[in-house]
Amino acid sequence: MRYPASLFSILFSLFLTSTAQATPTTKPHPTSQPTTSPKSFVCPLSWKQENKYHPFQIRCAPDPSLKGGVILHVHSPTGMGQLFLSRKKQHWPRHIALHFRLGSLEGFHIFGEKIHLRGIIGVEMESITVTLRKRSYFAQKLKLSAPQIRTIADDGTVLKGSPHNHPKRSCYIRVLFPKELSNIPYKGFHISWIDYYRH
Repeated sequence: MRYPASLFSILFSLFLTSTAQATPTTKPHPTSQPTTSPKSFVCPLSWKQENKYHPFQIRCAPDPSLKGGVILHVHSPTGMGQLFLSRKKQHWPRHIALHFRLGSLEGFHIFGEKIHLRGIIGVEMESITVTLRKRSYFAQKLKLSAPQIRTIADDGTVLKGSPHNHPKRSCYIRVLFPKELSNIPYKGFHISWIDYYRH
């Protein structure tokens, strides 16, 4: 008994529909972030390398966790670096964060005309301090807080210690600038970092 060709086409289309419904779709992890910046995003910051012996690369991207925030993803192969960070516009971004794929931060410094912010995050120590010149305008009028330094896993979990304490987890060091820095009329800051486990 021969069946019409139209019957076979109908059965074949039904088979494809049922197969598509049975195949689960893979959704990205809710905490995963895009590897590239949106095309409409224009980085409001610029930087200049100040130590040619320790080259690095930076990728600028919007911060999905903070409105008006900017992240500088720093790739520092030698674990050391120094740069001058400046703003392109009249005002600084509301939030500035640096992400490092390093084992620790033996030293992290932000220098300005009248300020010095420094932080350490290591295996057995975590210290963040702020130094201001005495009788300066900023010491009297601006309550400048310390930078926030945290070790964060790729899934968003905040971890204790430095990434060196978590060799089996993919994580990074996040340095969030004090929000008060956005109100300082500096055109730029000198920033330096060094990894205890540098090459």
